Amino acid sequence: MRIPEPRPDRTTGQATGPAASRRPTGTTAPAVPRRPAGGPPRPSPRALRALQRSAGNAAVAGLVARSKDRTSEASEEEPVRRSAVHEVLSEPGRPFTGALADEVEARYGGTDLSHLRVHTGAVAQRSAAEIGARAYTSGDHMVLGAGSTTEDVLHEVWHTFQQSRGPVSGRDNGDGLKVSEPDSPEEREAAAVAHELISSPVPAGAAAGAPAVQRATAAGPSVSSAHRCVQRAPAADSGGSQHSGAGSHQSTQPVFSFAPSLPANPFLYTDGDTQFWVGPNPPEGFFDVDQHCAYMATHWLLHGTPTGLRYEDFDDATRRDASDTVRRWAASGGLEAQEQYARTRLGGATVDGTRLAGQATSGKLPPGTLIWFGTSRHAEAAVVAAAGQFLMYDPNTGRTTTRDADGFAAYIASRNAFVVRYAPEAEHDASCKCCVIM
Repeated sequence: MRIPEPRPDRTTGQATGPAASRRPTGTTAPAVPRRPAGGPPRPSPRALRALQRSAGNAAVAGLVARSKDRTSEASEEEPVRRSAVHEVLSEPGRPFTGALADEVEARYGGTDLSHLRVHTGAVAQRSAAEIGARAYTSGDHMVLGAGSTTEDVLHEVWHTFQQSRGPVSGRDNGDGLKVSEPDSPEEREAAAVAHELISSPVPAGAAAGAPAVQRATAAGPSVSSAHRCVQRAPAADSGGSQHSGAGSHQSTQPVFSFAPSLPANPFLYTDGDTQFWVGPNPPEGFFDVDQHCAYMATHWLLHGTPTGLRYEDFDDATRRDASDTVRRWAASGGLEAQEQYARTRLGGATVDGTRLAGQATSGKLPPGTLIWFGTSRHAEAAVVAAAGQFLMYDPNTGRTTTRDADGFAAYIASRNAFVVRYAPEAEHDASCKCCVIM
């Protein structure tokens, strides 16, 4: 079943077991396990302000038929259309590294994306063509078809973030596919973010210094083949310093060490070069960089528990990602960089504090709304748990508390940075979020 699409080169979606998203209509994708997001992606300034200017494309998520019976019952055309997609996604792909990855990571504010897998080549292009797509995603896997552009890749990367947060909206097209509408919230987000990022210059040096511990070793064909499949904008290709090779990364790799006992929100210290210490009692000659509260507040909103979150609750990879993110913030933007990070990671927007307080006290914040707020010294988070009730999280204690609307408004009065991801109203939620098929 075909879906009218304003721009058939963009679709997205997610399989209900394993996630699968793609850009236009029709094919069943095999299941790909979705691994939990270990570290957050970093923000693009003004990215979500473009939401109302951008119309997304239809989103398609493949629902895999796991039983042999369903396969045998399919028409003779169906296996042919599905075969290339299944073949591609049954392969591990290769790490998303190299020149193209450097550019995309830089546009996402220096976020490490090496956990993503990329598929290119003849079979990948054929699979995209079979579903009428220029590119599509399934969990952490991105499949690039012929004619994919850098903006397409930025769009698909955002879909991997969306899928890491949970199911995406869509409808069953009767052919084993879950298809979202062209103006679905997920598509508008991805289109707006990609447009905003590609419209801005690549941040100078933002991709430099990524820690080796977060980088997967390149496997399979060199990433230059992926670069050939993606049409890069000339401005992005000029200036080789923006896409430094592995050698330059290795020369500035930070080394993180951790105190045996860690507070809820530890300080990050450095020797001013490549050595970093997390926790109390740093080595002699080290000085403090910052705490991890801005990262932790964002992480709690996406992955935390109702009781709270402590730095020591992170696994080793997430600890290193958190500390490396704080390191980059200190070098490139402070509070502004933190706010951008929260916007991109949450898929939210910057709001005025007075307006937010008014929305809270007037009952205009729907349950499920995520709020990141703070100052240049500290960041916290809150979730609208119910009408007029706020679950508040303070990284300094690692615990949560509750406040009513008036208490919340009074509490945030002294803060000056606010990022909000508004929850959809109940009726919109039912139509767009609760129709995920199993």
